[in-house]
Amino acid sequence: MNLETFEQPRAGRTFRYILSDGVELMRSRAFVNGQLIYTNDCPDPPCHEEFIVPANAGGGTLRIIGEDTSGRTIDRIFNILDERSSGGFSAVGG
Repeated sequence: MNLETFEQPRAGRTFRYILSDGVELMRSRAFVNGQLIYTNDCPDPPCHEEFIVPANAGGGTLRIIGEDTSGRTIDRIFNILDERSSGGFSAVGG
């Protein structure tokens, strides 16, 4: 299972990612600082997902978890930039 992103999550902005190489139904969940903020079931991978990162989340972490019907999972954690900050892409723990 793969998770592809194109930019680092930024507070108050839309975050987009693609879940691929899963089997049948794929479930995507996103957590900001441990709180669930987004969930979606996708019946036909690849799954193009997007949501708005809360405006007050700068400096926190975003965790994306993907699961498919075969039990495979992917789990990624990202640092969330402030709305005004600049910086390169960074994932925590690869």
